[in-house]
Amino acid sequence: MIELLCSCETRVAMRLIKNKSVSDSMVGYYRTVDIIQFLTDEGLNNRRLLRERYMPLLNARDFIKVLDSTNSIVNVPENLYLRKTDPDIINDCLIEIDRIRTLNLALATRIQLLKEKAGRIKRFIKKEYHLK
Repeated sequence: MIELLCSCETRVAMRLIKNKSVSDSMVGYYRTVDIIQFLTDEGLNNRRLLRERYMPLLNARDFIKVLDSTNSIVNVPENLYLRKTDPDIINDCLIEIDRIRTLNLALATRIQLLKEKAGRIKRFIKKEYHLK
């Protein structure tokens, strides 16, 4: 509901902006925001999948070791003992971990680019509308 309101407010704001280049810049910005939201949702889904897949692998004591205080998966320096050694389950977990890592790198890059884009748009709007 909030996302719907935000997109409606954005559309109304876009109609109020008469300068096409400013409007296009802002539309591009919000498209990038949508991509970041998609990547964030995809990362959450991958984490859920990973959680389901690694549960049968680890004992409770070892399970606690692989999560930090923010529920992020950490690579522990000590040996972990597996309850099951099914190579398919292990492979699935490794693939999900790699997907999560790749998505996190993509998110970090996109967020940095979004910050830079926001700065450029802000300077552009100030220049176009002669703001201080």
